[in-house]
Amino acid sequence: MPSTPLMTATLAILLVVPQPFDPTFAESSQVPPTCRGLVVTIAGTSGADTLVGTAGDDVIAAGRGDDRVRGLGGNDVVCGGPGTDHLVGGPGDDRLDGGLNGLQQPYPDNPPDNVGDTLVGGPGDDVLDPGYDDVTDADGGFLPDTVSYAHAPAGVRVDLTAGTATGGGGDDTLVLEGSVDLEGSAYDDVLVSGDFADDLYGGAGDDVLRGGRGRDYLQADPSDLSTPDETPYDDRVYGGPGGDGIYLGNGADLGRGGSGDDNLVHGSGRADLLAGSGEDYVETLLEFTDGSRVDGGPGVDLAYAWAVAAGGRRLLDVAGRIALGSGELTMTSRGTTHTAVLAGLERLRIPDGRWTVLGTAADEIFYGGDLRRDAVVVRARGGDDKVSGSEGDDVLDGGSGRDLLYDSGGDDAETDFEVVR
Repeated sequence: MPSTPLMTATLAILLVVPQPFDPTFAESSQVPPTCRGLVVTIAGTSGADTLVGTAGDDVIAAGRGDDRVRGLGGNDVVCGGPGTDHLVGGPGDDRLDGGLNGLQQPYPDNPPDNVGDTLVGGPGDDVLDPGYDDVTDADGGFLPDTVSYAHAPAGVRVDLTAGTATGGGGDDTLVLEGSVDLEGSAYDDVLVSGDFADDLYGGAGDDVLRGGRGRDYLQADPSDLSTPDETPYDDRVYGGPGGDGIYLGNGADLGRGGSGDDNLVHGSGRADLLAGSGEDYVETLLEFTDGSRVDGGPGVDLAYAWAVAAGGRRLLDVAGRIALGSGELTMTSRGTTHTAVLAGLERLRIPDGRWTVLGTAADEIFYGGDLRRDAVVVRARGGDDKVSGSEGDDVLDGGSGRDLLYDSGGDDAETDFEVVR
């Protein structure tokens, strides 16, 4: 047929003619952003964004930068992306993914810090995934991700090992691949650490905190001193097998160390502290009430103690007696006497005031303090002891064993020391 070559040539010409650039067409041909495989309805930029969802179901991708996202109502899916993000789900069954941490440099002369995200689920059954972050991303410090129930309407029970959180308006699932900071509510909480080095903050309320396998930081109350306008809370904190930091507040608290080398610090209020089997450090304010008990347990433990009045004011006009063998502590101030138990300690920083300390047959260290002027009496008894008095006129007796005396000033009466420095 003669028309066939002409039609073929015409078609060939049409195929090679270039099309003009259409920016609208090019933009619409791009793949739309997604969050967990869902098409995004609200998208951020590469900068620091503040994004607010709707009352319905949103899919929000914040993108790069240090972003703040509030999902509001509905069952939302939120992806933080790289950066130090603050994600709040709001009411509904939400999914919050923190993504990679951000780098922040608060001081120009210091290397940047790797700073994690903060995830707040809100009412509903949420899934909170802070994301896995490599600690070596920055040359500075590493601040892990935070899962917060600080604004929960009721107490929560959070188990980082099981990845569950109940109470507070919902039942949440926690997807964890590393250390996290966990913030409790203003009510009575139970917070349990996981397999990593976690930081647990109980906040207000009578809380129970339990350490896990890692070296955990367990803080029961926001304050360690009682003031007239502050409510004391009665907390219980239990360390795990790692060397934990246990910080109790200003109530009638109970602290138990684990098998690691723990730090136990207690504020004002009645204390019940047992350090555990490691080489522990115990610090307590012995408020001028009866009933406190501090026991270092097995291991070589160090205790710093101060006698304080109600409200945390340190008492200087106090006299006392500590017998480490029996654990009996008696202290008197302005005609009033109170008793406590201070036992299982091999290293003791003697409290301020005029004290008599009786040691045991073990090897012990007694430190009177370089700046104090009140005289102390130390009778170390058996063991190879190390003794340092105060700047006052002390009575220091090393007892049997090979004992070491550190000269601390004052006109001291010194007996049975084999070495003096």
